[in-house]
Amino acid sequence: MAVGAPGEEFGHGDAAGVVDILRGSRTGLTGSGAQAFTQNTAGVPGTAELGDTFGSAVRLLDINGNGYADLAAGAMGEDNDNGAVWELRGRPTGIVTDAALVFGGRAVGAPYARAGFGAETE
Repeated sequence: MAVGAPGEEFGHGDAAGVVDILRGSRTGLTGSGAQAFTQNTAGVPGTAELGDTFGSAVRLLDINGNGYADLAAGAMGEDNDNGAVWELRGRPTGIVTDAALVFGGRAVGAPYARAGFGAETE
């Protein structure tokens, strides 16, 4: 399960944001093996800043068709509220950052100025 905490502050200002990945077990969700990602996590493009709201929208889905859930994480406050979406790949060991990508609205021809791109990941 992906859980966004877009208001999380961790020394880089209010609402820099974090995404937590929780694993399931026979008895339900567990913190064992949990992962946490910010824009300052090694391999994640960008830098955590005040108001980015990384994790404002999160979704696990198999983006690249390899059979493992990938993470799509939005940050509608990124780049002065223009917004962006990150893709982190899923592997048998969990979510990894070695092939992480980030897209802003301009990359897909969407309105860009203060658009809040990444507010939804449906």
